[in-house]
Amino acid sequence: MPKNVTIKDIAAEAGVSIALVSFVMNNRIGSDGKRKYRVNEATREKILEVARRLNYQPSSAARMLRSGHSKVIGVLLSDISNVFYGEIARQLEEMAFLHGYTVLFGSTDECPDKLGVLVRSFMDKGVEGFIIVPCEGSEDSLRHVIDMRVPLVVMDRKDFDLPVPRILLDNCGAMKKAVELLVGRNIRKIDMLSYTMRMSSIADREAGLWRA
Repeated sequence: MPKNVTIKDIAAEAGVSIALVSFVMNNRIGSDGKRKYRVNEATREKILEVARRLNYQPSSAARMLRSGHSKVIGVLLSDISNVFYGEIARQLEEMAFLHGYTVLFGSTDECPDKLGVLVRSFMDKGVEGFIIVPCEGSEDSLRHVIDMRVPLVVMDRKDFDLPVPRILLDNCGAMKKAVELLVGRNIRKIDMLSYTMRMSSIADREAGLWRA
């Protein structure tokens, strides 16, 4: 397995100090059009040439330590293979990319323990925020995110009284429209396959059926 090239390797190859390589690699141009550190241009070019030749790839962890931002969002859905959530995931990924972010996805399978493990794993990876479809029994994990001051948006469920933004569907109204569509096609015997879990989205769909 090829060895990961470090700034120490670049410094040894270029015959300069590790600190100088670090300055060059992090010497971005500021809003004033000037570089943060003053480095001899010929030396800077030599270091960059060595870095290209050795195929240096700065780690995301190192970039996060330098900038304080990972530019990563954690998205936890019930089941990413579900057509409904798959389409949402695709749109979230596209919007995140347009704003310079990448997305980590996970499926909870409606299991609160799995949701908790994923939340902690994603936080260890330094995600800057979460979008979560909560499941029954996941309130403690959601409160942990809030307590850690990581931005959180809850999607598709309204079961928990949490001080966070929510993105909700009108499940009751959607089911009502579906039933009206069937009735409009002279279908009178209408049943609904539901779940034993009592999340708000399920209860609202059932309510829409009976109202229609």
